[in-house]
Amino acid sequence: MMIVSLVSFVFGLMAFLMNHKHILSLLLCFEFMYLCVFIMLMMVVGMSGMILNVVIYLIVIVCEASLGLSLLVVSVFFYGSDKMGSVFMLKC
Repeated sequence: MMIVSLVSFVFGLMAFLMNHKHILSLLLCFEFMYLCVFIMLMMVVGMSGMILNVVIYLIVIVCEASLGLSLLVVSVFFYGSDKMGSVFMLKC
């Protein structure tokens, strides 16, 4: 099962590297990779018994997902699109 999670993580990383035009697809790739890491953590924690680390990991992931979603909403509100090219056109 650990190998399946590792291969899934690599597929998520490849999808992240190939689909970098839209913020929403990047966020979905991040969440898929986080899910694979969570499955690997659950296997390791099952052997050691440190469930608090998994809870802290989930809290950090939820905070990251909410920040990513808020950035997506703000970029769509101001630029009208979720494409990454419009984000890099910020003027100082």
